[in-house]
Parts: sequence; C-alpha cells; structure tokens
Amino acid sequence: MSLSGQGLLMNLYELPHLNLSEPWWNRIITEELTINKKLNFAVGDGNSSSLACCMVMFVNNTVQKEYGLPNIYDTVFDGKWTIDYMSELTKTISKDLNGDGIMDENDLYGAYITNYNQWDGFMQSSNIKMTKKDENGIPYLDAEYDKLASLVDKVYDLIYENPGSYVMKGNVGQDFSSDMFKNDQVLFWPGMLVIAIERFRDMESDYSIIPYPKYDEAQNRYYTRIQDGVSLFCVPNNCGNPEMVGAFMEAVSSESYKNVSPAYFDVAMKLKYARDEASAKMLDTIREGAYLNFAGIYNESIGYPWHVMRQLMSERSNRFASWWEKNEPKIVSAIEKLVAKMEEAG
Repeated sequence: MSLSGQGLLMNLYELPHLNLSEPWWNRIITEELTINKKLNFAVGDGNSSSLACCMVMFVNNTVQKEYGLPNIYDTVFDGKWTIDYMSELTKTISKDLNGDGIMDENDLYGAYITNYNQWDGFMQSSNIKMTKKDENGIPYLDAEYDKLASLVDKVYDLIYENPGSYVMKGNVGQDFSSDMFKNDQVLFWPGMLVIAIERFRDMESDYSIIPYPKYDEAQNRYYTRIQDGVSLFCVPNNCGNPEMVGAFMEAVSSESYKNVSPAYFDVAMKLKYARDEASAKMLDTIREGAYLNFAGIYNESIGYPWHVMRQLMSERSNRFASWWEKNEPKIVSAIEKLVAKMEEAG
C-alpha cells in the first residue's frame, strides 16, 4: 500500500476498458479506496484469494447435537447470530474429557479463538468505522469510539472471561485448534474459508459454515473480513500499454466471475466440501458481506489503527481508552501525511 502514498500507481478510473460498476468488481472496496476521485487498487473475481481469504465461523455439528443446542442456521437466518449469543452458547460447553483435572488441548470447549486474524474478524463483522471522508473524498480519523470500546469488551470477555473458551498458553506456534475442531473438541472455530479445503476434507463429523457474528441484532446484515493476505490489482504509472492492461483486468475479472468463481465457490465449496444445503446458502451471505475498508487496507501506512483488537487481545487487556489515548495522535498525523503524499503525487 505504500506504493500508493509514493504516487507510483495509476488512477484506475482513468484506465481504458475498466468498468468498476460491473458485478465482477467489489464495489464496497472500490468506494472505500477512492480518495479524492482517485483509485489505486481494485479487487474483483480476478483476485481469487478474495474469496478464499474470507473469515468464517466453523461449527462442529457433533458437539452441537451432543449438547442439544438450538439450530445455528435458524439463529443466523433470523438475524440473531451476535457476539453476545455466541458467548452464551460458548459458556455452556466445557468438559475435562480425560479427567485429569487440567483443562488443556485434550479437553472440550465452546470456542478456540487465539489468533490475530481471528480477533480482527470481529472488527469487520461488527462493521466498525474508523474513518470518514470529507466533501472532497479525503479520509480523516473519526472512529466509532463507544462502539469500538464496547466491542473490545465483548471480545475480551468471550476469549478470556468465558469458561467455555480455550486460551492457548506457552509457545504461540503450538496451535492445536484445527485438530481439536476435527476431533470434536471445539464447537466454534473461526478461520478462512479455504480451510474447508485445506484441513477439513477428511473430517468425519459434519460441520457448518456460518458468518462471523454481528455486533448486535440491530445490525442490518452480516459482514465478512477478507484476511489481509488478499491480492489487489494495481498498475504502475510507467505502464507502457495501459489499454492492454485495462482490457486484461476487465476480461480476466469478467471471465472469472462467470467461470472461475462459480467453480471454486459453487462446486468446490457448496457441493464438495460444504456438508449441507444450509451451509451453501450461508456461503452466499458470507460472500455478499465480504469487504475491506480504508483503515484496514492502509493500516500499516496510517499508524496501525486496525490492529487495536489484536494488540489488546495479545496483551490480554481490554483497556481500550488507554490504547486510544496513546495512539490517536500518531494515527491522525499518519493519515494526514499519507493523504498529503497522494495529493502531491497527483
């Protein structure tokens, strides 16, 4: 993203043959990344990782049935799948399977959430806004302070105060979570959509795929974080043949929308790896709500505001006010510097 601040990238609105209003381009991301009528990055079906990198919640159906829990699909479809609801279900599940009196990776839990990207997922799923744009389309810091503070408390309570959550101790590299999920030791496990193909193909128990929970029931839809390993299209200013590049980007995204995405999404995910019809419908909900915002994409260039959740959770802290007081000035300054560089570069 730093290339954008250095003025090294073309304004994609001026690239021949590119039509960003077509359905094969992510319009939410296009709008978020447009700064003063200029756009340096675009994401569409030509970026297949934008689908694979969607953060979802996997639900172990064996554990769900064993505990006689409500049908999770009905909860999602009714709009009641929230962080609070997830916390309530999680706290009902905790069992010392081997009877050794020690709760560790050998036992049963409601949730296992101990990963940076998993924590970040709650930011997008709650539709947190950290920046706004002025009348000229220039971004500035204007975070939903109260909502963000409340979200930090909700996630902290889910991870560290909930008796049904497992918190990994010791070496961070020792992640038993996906194996525990496969072995029916975890009800809720968050991860990228591609995990269904990479790790759960041989899983004996059925599982459900649902979106991350909403902030509350008043939220009008489910939103999905695209993990930041996703690819983006951009074109350097010294491109020798912009007409060919624009035609290629439009063509590859259009054809991917018609052929590649359906093959990956509808065939690989829905029919081969998703275990039931309801999960297939959930995947549509997940895809429709997938997005990245300005603060998330330009995070490293504007003082890391989007890392608030991962920084606090990694420190086992919910002291959001202190974090914000310390970091707000440098975030404001970094945004102003980035925008100034963009404007200077033209």
